[in-house]
Amino acid sequence: MIDTVEVTKEDVEALARETCGNWKKFESFGWHSKPEDPGNWTIMYPCIKDSSITQTVNGEILCEEMQKFEDDVMVQSHKHWASGWLTALCVRVYEKKNPSKVTGAFKRLCEFMFTLHEDCTCLDEDRFNEACRAQSLDNIRWIVGDMVKDDAPEDWPEKLLDKMLDEEEELQRSEDDSYWPEDELCVRYLKDLGLAKEESGRFRF
Repeated sequence: MIDTVEVTKEDVEALARETCGNWKKFESFGWHSKPEDPGNWTIMYPCIKDSSITQTVNGEILCEEMQKFEDDVMVQSHKHWASGWLTALCVRVYEKKNPSKVTGAFKRLCEFMFTLHEDCTCLDEDRFNEACRAQSLDNIRWIVGDMVKDDAPEDWPEKLLDKMLDEEEELQRSEDDSYWPEDELCVRYLKDLGLAKEESGRFRF
């Protein structure tokens, strides 16, 4: 269970009035897999293609937690002309049999929204760290992937990153908080590990 802030009944009801049927105002949007009562639902996109690692991890956790409300929540893939496929979190706002009462799913969504609004840190620090490391390894593959010798072990990015973390006081980070070491630094440690080609199109050793 993810810890979230408490939300007042008044705040929940105000947000329900504001967001119920919000998808009708989306430009160039067609909801092809909509439920029987689409006007009673709200749609949000927890993260997009350019989201930070924190936003992506929080979005994944939010969708996982919300899917526990099986009848009142749908997680779908929606296509956007500029952003490609997006993960859509669709939540029923008011109960089907009691239209004046907010669903437990929407109340839980409000708790998450208020939590993330007040505190921008990640909902799960361990998952955030794992995601940062995975992105850091992808960054390293992009920076020096064409300089690695053909018989290097598959885990060469891990060896290179760990070597730099052990020996450098601080590594340069990107805006999403993953490591993005300078090219020259990556090349130097790649050479120290004996993983570099003798000659590269960008650097000569």
